Amino acid sequence: MTRKKNAATSNMSSQQCKIASNASLVLLRELLKNEGEDNIGCRDPSDISPTTTSALLHQLGIGGLDGPVITLLRRALASRLLSPDMAKRLGVKHVRGILLYGPPGTGKTLVARQLAALLHAREPKLVSGPEMLSMWVGKSEENIRSIFADAEQEFKEKGSHSALHVIIFDEIDALTRKRGSLRDSSGVMDSCVNQLLSKIDGLAAFDNILCIGTTNRKDLLDDALLRPGRLEVHVEVGLPDEAGRAQIFQVHTKGFATEGLLARDVDFPQLARLTPNFTGAEIEGVVKGGLSFALQRQISTKKKTEEECPSRTSYDDLSSGFAPLRLSMFDLLRALREAKPHFGAKSQQWATHQRLGFIAFRPEVPELMQRLLSILERARHDGQLPLVTILLQGPAGAGKTAVLARLGSLAEGYTFRRHLTGQELASLGEESACDAVVQAVEDAHQCPRSLLMLDDLEGLMQYVPLQGGRVSLPRLHTLLSVLGRPPVKQSRVCVVLATTSLDEPTLRALGLWERFGIKEVLPLVETADHVAVLMKGLGGASQPPGGARKGPWTVRELLQEQALYAQHRKHDEKQNKIDDEQ
Repeated sequence: MTRKKNAATSNMSSQQCKIASNASLVLLRELLKNEGEDNIGCRDPSDISPTTTSALLHQLGIGGLDGPVITLLRRALASRLLSPDMAKRLGVKHVRGILLYGPPGTGKTLVARQLAALLHAREPKLVSGPEMLSMWVGKSEENIRSIFADAEQEFKEKGSHSALHVIIFDEIDALTRKRGSLRDSSGVMDSCVNQLLSKIDGLAAFDNILCIGTTNRKDLLDDALLRPGRLEVHVEVGLPDEAGRAQIFQVHTKGFATEGLLARDVDFPQLARLTPNFTGAEIEGVVKGGLSFALQRQISTKKKTEEECPSRTSYDDLSSGFAPLRLSMFDLLRALREAKPHFGAKSQQWATHQRLGFIAFRPEVPELMQRLLSILERARHDGQLPLVTILLQGPAGAGKTAVLARLGSLAEGYTFRRHLTGQELASLGEESACDAVVQAVEDAHQCPRSLLMLDDLEGLMQYVPLQGGRVSLPRLHTLLSVLGRPPVKQSRVCVVLATTSLDEPTLRALGLWERFGIKEVLPLVETADHVAVLMKGLGGASQPPGGARKGPWTVRELLQEQALYAQHRKHDEKQNKIDDEQ
C-alpha cells in the first residue's frame, strides 16, 4: 500500500515537473520569436491565444508581469536547458543569484516561487531575512549554512546531475545591509553578510543553487552581494500598466469564473482604467472587497427568504431557486471606492487647500495658472523631459499653496499626486525627515506621470532667519539631491512643485535657486478693487481689513477678515431676532 502511494506521488511529481518543463520551453520559444523583451508587451487577456506567454503566465497565476518574467527566463533558464556535459564542455557558468526589487505588493515573491516551478527545481525554500537572526553567538551564521546544506550534500553525491535547489530570501535587505553601516557592537550583521557571500560564490560554491532575493530597498544592500557571480541579475518588478492590471483582475477572479459565479457585466478593461498605480496586492484587495459586498447581499437575501419561506433555509436551496452568490461589476466598483492605493493620487490633501474655492482676484492669477497648466500638459504629452521643477515665490499667506493645489487638481493624466509640507516633518528627527522626503520622491519616480508638491521649503529645511539664516544641513542636502535627480526609467515624468517665501538672494546662497527651471511670483492683494473681488467671492464684506489701513494685503488676512465679518453678522442677526421678539 505504501509503495503504491509513493509510486503515485512520484508519478504526480514527475508529471508536474514535465508540465513546468514544457511551459519553460514554450516561454523560451515565445521569447525568441519576439526577439527580445523590448517587443514584448502586455496584451488584453481576452485576446490571448493559448500558446502565448501571457496565457501561460495566467495559468501559473501571474498577471501583468510578462516583461520581468521573460527577462528572468532569458537569464536564468536559457543556460540550464543545456545538458550538464555540454555546459561543462562550453565552460558555461549558470546564474546563481537573482535580485527582484520594486515597490511592495507588486508580486516579487510570487514571481520567485513560479520561477522555481518553471526551472524544474525542487520545492523552493522560502527564507525570511529577520528569521535568520538569533541572539546566540554564531547561531545566525549557522542558520544561513543550514539553508544550503541539502543542496551541498546532493551535489557531492550526484555532481552536475543533481537537481536545482532554489532559495528565496524574502526581504533580503533585513539580512544583508551594507557592512559597517549599522552600529552593531557584536558584528553579527556583517558576519551574516560574509557567510551568505561565501555560500553563494565562495571557495566551495555549487552550481545546483539559485538564490533569489526580493526587496523594496535595493540601496540598502551590500555592494559585494550585487556583483556578477552572486545576485548578478537585477530585475525591477514595477507597477503594472493598464493591460497588466486587467490580467491581474482576471487572475484573481479566475475561481469565480470557473465556478460560474462571475457576473457577465464585469468589465476588466474598465476596471484597469479605474485603478491607475494599483499594485497586484491592492487589486487583490479590491476583489476581496467585492466578494464581501457580494456575500453581504447573499446574506440579506437568505435572511429575507428564511422569513418568507422557512422550509428553504439551506444554501443549496437558495442558490437553486433564489439569488445565488455572484460577483458583479457593482460589487467591485463599491470595493474600489474604499481602496486607497499607496501610489495613488492623495486627492484629500490637495482638496484641503481648496475648501473655499478658487477666486482670481486679479488678472495676473489666471494668466499664471494658464502658463503653469500648459507646462504640465506639454510635459505629460511629450515625455522628453523627465524632471520638471517649478518654484512659486511670494510672501507668507499670499495663497501659494492654494494656487498649486488648484493647478494639481486641473492637471490631467497625473495619476500620482503627493503633498509634502514642513509641518509633517516638524516632529521628526533629522534622519527620519530626510527619509520621508526621499521616500516621497522615490514613490513619485515609480509612476509614469507624477506630481509632487514640496510646500513651504523653509519649513522642510528648518530655515530660521537668525544671524544671516540657519538651516538644517542634512535636510538641505536632501532637497538639493532630490531636486536634481530625474526618474531612472525612461518615459517617466516627475513634476515637482515648490512654494517658498524666501527671496532670490537667499535661495541662491542655499543653492536652491538653480535647482528650479521655472520660477514664478504670486502677487499680493494690492488695491481695493482686488479686495472687493476676493471678498465678494467669499461672500463677506467688501472693505479691506483694518479699516483705513492701506494695502497690500495677504489672502490670509482677508480670509480672517471674512471670518470675523461672518461671525459679527451672525451675532447681529441673532440679536435683532431677540429684539424683535421682545
